[in-house]
Amino acid sequence: MKRIVRFLGIIVVLLICIISLVNCKSNENNEHSEAKVTTKTANNSSNTPEVPSKDSDKTESHEWIEEYRDGYACKGEEIIYFCKICGETKRVICEPTAEHLPSEKFAFVNGFHYKKCSVCKEQLEGVDITEKIKISKYSYVSGDGESHYALYDQHGCKIYVLSNSEKMCVVGDYYFMSTENSIYYLKDTLGNVIFTSESLGVSGFGMSENFESFTEFLNDGYVLVYNCLESYNGVTYEIGVVDVDGDWIVPISADNPIINCGFDCSITNLTCKDALIPELSYAGDGCIRIKIAKSDYPYEYCFYNINTDKILYFKPETNIWTNTVEYMMTIAEFSNGVSYGMNGAYMYEFRTDGSSRIFRVIPKDYPYYERVDFYVDENGTVCVLTTAGIVDSSGKIIADFEEMNINLITGKYAKDHNCLLIMKNDQGTIYYALMDSNGNFIFNPIITDVYSIAYNGISVKTSSSNKISISIDSSGKEIHRTDMG
Repeated sequence: MKRIVRFLGIIVVLLICIISLVNCKSNENNEHSEAKVTTKTANNSSNTPEVPSKDSDKTESHEWIEEYRDGYACKGEEIIYFCKICGETKRVICEPTAEHLPSEKFAFVNGFHYKKCSVCKEQLEGVDITEKIKISKYSYVSGDGESHYALYDQHGCKIYVLSNSEKMCVVGDYYFMSTENSIYYLKDTLGNVIFTSESLGVSGFGMSENFESFTEFLNDGYVLVYNCLESYNGVTYEIGVVDVDGDWIVPISADNPIINCGFDCSITNLTCKDALIPELSYAGDGCIRIKIAKSDYPYEYCFYNINTDKILYFKPETNIWTNTVEYMMTIAEFSNGVSYGMNGAYMYEFRTDGSSRIFRVIPKDYPYYERVDFYVDENGTVCVLTTAGIVDSSGKIIADFEEMNINLITGKYAKDHNCLLIMKNDQGTIYYALMDSNGNFIFNPIITDVYSIAYNGISVKTSSSNKISISIDSSGKEIHRTDMG
């Protein structure tokens, strides 16, 4: 029995020794592992570490994989690496490895044009654009649950956004008219206020709806203003004209010829609000066309010449039919003091001094036509675009569209006296071209499906319903495109 007890005691002592030896060995291994981790962390404390090579990966038992990448090759990138074995992460900053790619479109920031990188959208160096900033279009934009009018320039850049309570009235090339809280504003392309109805001391601006002729009125530098003075015994109106600098051309007065000619003066008729056909329209050269209702006849037309502050009535000569003169007064558009119109084989001349005459009899073999547009240069040379061709002031046929197989939709003369033509073939395909003063195409007609085409200060609408507007140069090349939808 004693031997058995002694044997068991020896076994217990041996077990205790073995356990103590195992614990010591475990502590040594833990200390060695901690030393390795400390060394590894110290070696990788750099802000811009490099990814370890494959050899070091094997030595330190790492297996690196790319976990996250942010940035652009043209601007610099940040890459996060992750070790699948120990869970360690590393952050690597890469310098740019590619060049910026400037976008084709311009951005507009603080009054200057810029190009942005089409990849990273970074604003690049400013681009020197010598031409004046021109309003190309305006449209609604939505944001924050509200809709606003926004203006875009000839490069497609958004240049100004109206407040949601500001109503757009008339948009010219370099100015626009708007109204907010019953106050009218004239602003430049950047939205800077030139003057207001309040600063002029008037009730409002006339011819203030979005009609094409009112745009031309503003482009020619005119703003019609009015006062509406109410009292117990009625309403009195005053009318005047200022230029786009706010200087008076015609001082405001209750004796303005527009009031005295028989025009039905009211705020609705002065502003042409909600009118399908306005009572006032612009005929060029500072002349406002006025529609006057008559008791014994539906209406008649006269013109108010702002530059002379007088009313023009065209009286027919003995060899001009009265109804011809009446018709010409509805379509007259003045340039350099004169307007030309067509009726049958006759070309009629109307001048801003009130005179009219038969200017030319067109050759009998020339087909029936209507006037589309005309120009008169400083020397008095006249070229008239008709539906059948182009005729000069001597009656010479410069271009016969029938012989040239041209089916004209419309056209317009530009400032350089080149004519922008819109044509359609038998299949209904639309073409555009420029024709010089000798009746020659400057470039071969080009197929298009856009809504309107602009060239050298003019814009012509096609018969297309596609809400795209383009601008072209003298070679017919498209230099700008705007989505008007």
